[in-house]
Amino acid sequence: MNWQPLSDRLYLGSGLKVWTQPTDRNLFRLDFAPATDGHLEISQGDGSLTVGQPITISADSSPIVITLPLPILIATDKRRLSLKATRTLRVSLSVLDVEPNINMHENTSNAQFSINCNSTIIESTAQLTTLLEANSNRKLATITNNSDSALYLDYTNDGSITNYAVKVLPYDYFEVPSGIQTKIVGLWDRVNGSVFIREFT
Repeated sequence: MNWQPLSDRLYLGSGLKVWTQPTDRNLFRLDFAPATDGHLEISQGDGSLTVGQPITISADSSPIVITLPLPILIATDKRRLSLKATRTLRVSLSVLDVEPNINMHENTSNAQFSINCNSTIIESTAQLTTLLEANSNRKLATITNNSDSALYLDYTNDGSITNYAVKVLPYDYFEVPSGIQTKIVGLWDRVNGSVFIREFT
């Protein structure tokens, strides 16, 4: 996965909102520097109108990848994110240079609904392992990290705990966007627990 900067590094703090450059993407990567702890609030809109409920995430030195739906009320090419932190954070925001074709507001009359769910449990490992094979019939998948160690996900065999696409925190889960049908691999920073996988076809 190749990420491209959405804006220059942002300096946040004092509870003030900072709006990003407009984008039509919905998959974002946030890198924090230096290693700091805090909370970051993310909202969506066009720079004046805010749509939906803000998302609040904990922020430390680890990159965070989030998927946000395209707001219905905002023109695609005018979509912005607002970021707000209560303490000083330096954030670099990136988007995929080529994003999967995901229609977040597909007409349900033409939608393909899932009729099958395949369930898998895989024990944690410090070696990169395949969690989901590539599947052109995949509608959706959920990956639940049933471990007190972080799970690192990627879509290529180059993934590692320092180079990954998504970090799933202990006992958290990741919902694979409906447009991603590639292989998904993963590994843990410590061997402990397992992962619960549900793939809908």
